Amino acid sequence: MKLKIIGIICCILVTILGLTSCKTEKDTVSQLNFSTEDQERLANYVEKYAAAFDVPYHSTDEIDENIIGWFSFWQIWEENDSVTDEEGYFPIAKETLRSFVFARFGIEEFEYPDILPIYDADKGGYQFYPVGEGSLNEIIIEDTTYNDDNTVIYTIMITTYPMDYPFLQPTSKRLTYTFSVEAVEGRYYLQAISAQQLYN
Repeated sequence: MKLKIIGIICCILVTILGLTSCKTEKDTVSQLNFSTEDQERLANYVEKYAAAFDVPYHSTDEIDENIIGWFSFWQIWEENDSVTDEEGYFPIAKETLRSFVFARFGIEEFEYPDILPIYDADKGGYQFYPVGEGSLNEIIIEDTTYNDDNTVIYTIMITTYPMDYPFLQPTSKRLTYTFSVEAVEGRYYLQAISAQQLYN
């Protein structure tokens, strides 16, 4: 009881003196200091994300694991300055992939299900060969909403252009993507929560 009373008194004194806040809860998004660079970097990530995940989902457990893995390989490679070895490969350790997937999708102990890229522990992990990336989707961020629960919602128009059938008209759909905003050492990133399609 004495410790509790002392703690309350300390909080009151600190608040009165204006030194700091006694709140231990995570800061809300509205309190975070998003620079223009932060906003542009996150928006750039969201555009790539929407191009890869253009189907609605209620939780990340519903997303195809192959797409999660392949998307993650590309992002890890780009975040490492897009370097490759002499043969054009970029080794990605299994723990690196798992850490990225957990941070961006909230999925623990992720296991990439496909046979490519080949996993070779002696060569440092998955032998990622960065080729073939591209999307037939045109991505336009129409609105960005920051909420006080540390989430951000992007409203995005996705237009898909048929590649093999030029006589077909492009199709468009609008989705809202909800992410939680996380921070590591002052650098913000987005963790996917859900995506809903709008029909109006």
